[in-house]
Amino acid sequence: MQKIAGKYKTFLPILLSVIAFLCLNNHSLLSHDEMGTLFESRMPFGKMLRFLFAGDVHPPVYFVLLKSWQSVFGQSVFAARCFSFAAMIACAVFAGGKVRRLFGEKTAFWFVAFLLFSPLSLWLGRFIRMYSWTLFFTTMAFLSAETALRKNDKREYALFVVFAVLASWTHYYAALTCGVMTLMYLCRAYDSGAAGGFKRFFICGIVLFFCVSPTAYVLSRQNLAASRWITGEAFASYNLFFENDNFFSAFLVFSAWAFGIQALLESENTDEKAGVLTGLYVAVFVLCVGFTLSVLWRPVIVERYLTATLGGVFLFFAFGAAKKRANELFFAVFLTLSFLGCFAAERQKVAGSVQPEFYNAVKANVAKDDTVIANGWWMPPWLSYHFPDYTVFGPDDCSVCIFNDKIAKTDKAAVVEMLKTKRVFTTDANLYTDCEQREIITAFDPYVGAENVRILRKRSELMSLSEIVKCE
Repeated sequence: MQKIAGKYKTFLPILLSVIAFLCLNNHSLLSHDEMGTLFESRMPFGKMLRFLFAGDVHPPVYFVLLKSWQSVFGQSVFAARCFSFAAMIACAVFAGGKVRRLFGEKTAFWFVAFLLFSPLSLWLGRFIRMYSWTLFFTTMAFLSAETALRKNDKREYALFVVFAVLASWTHYYAALTCGVMTLMYLCRAYDSGAAGGFKRFFICGIVLFFCVSPTAYVLSRQNLAASRWITGEAFASYNLFFENDNFFSAFLVFSAWAFGIQALLESENTDEKAGVLTGLYVAVFVLCVGFTLSVLWRPVIVERYLTATLGGVFLFFAFGAAKKRANELFFAVFLTLSFLGCFAAERQKVAGSVQPEFYNAVKANVAKDDTVIANGWWMPPWLSYHFPDYTVFGPDDCSVCIFNDKIAKTDKAAVVEMLKTKRVFTTDANLYTDCEQREIITAFDPYVGAENVRILRKRSELMSLSEIVKCE
């Protein structure tokens, strides 16, 4: 009975995580990247694949899986968030089970706890993007390789290849991670002299090369314009995936590294140390490669890209937490406080968003026959996503959403012509100062929300608007 209780006690954090997820996701707020994901998943299957191989900079596995999920559960924002969260639960169940068999019940419990309740996890399990599934595939590849090396199990070698291929075709950083992982296990198999281990990992490496190398060709054909890359974030990756925006989170990260290093120094189990160090070395090596490319070439490293290596980091943290009773008590307190602080911050962000007000204002005041001129890089796709039957234009200085070819550019002269036959709305009060009919429906970034929200009355009697939401 005690053995069964120990085996299934990791389901307590899973249950609590499900409750937290449901409490945070009773909304349909969308960020820019999430809109891109949902635009792509709305495309017909063939068009989506052509776009992924030519117009986007992401491999197709995640989008194919998401589209399959939506065919069953629908295209709602909540359903899409559930798909991301499903990867976290799958990782907790299946990767947690492998950690329990390899490193013991305590380490497995803390692995699941860090996986589901770290500050990042609140975002990772809710974000409509491929990062949670990247984490699942790479973590399973890592733990399958570790199991294969220790137990010389042919099935685990096969699982390593399957998960590594899926990971590599989900995100390019996962391809890099799995390549580094393969080299690490080749070296360990050679050093350990395990019967047939080196040969089998060598065969796995060859199979992976032929299955994964086409991603390099695909990447070379995709849109790699410098404007598509995120700038200014390369040096922010030092915190290794945690949002250090409060004291408890920052202290948690610092302490996790300290206790993990202490546990490695004190541990006498060479198999456990080798496994933990392998996951840690892979994470550090990938981080260094991305950082070097960002300095010498262009900023291609962002925290969320590094979720491919997060399984090894969480194992390292869990290893440190499980070694001493005092460590467990410490992390029980600070992981809880950190999670509650981040949970409250996310709730406040959701409650402070003006997206619902903005949606209601457009719905109540703008008809399908009207024209909306949307300014900025964020607003055009948001309007087009929520109002697919409306005519949405971007001005000549607008960064048109690459995911939606229905958004067209326009200029002031064209707007003046439109005004002769249509009602025109704009998201920027000062965008067309020469236009008499220019009432406002605006919010710079409603996903984040704003402190000062006020209602503007209509300025022109020619317009039928009653109330328009403005975000200062």
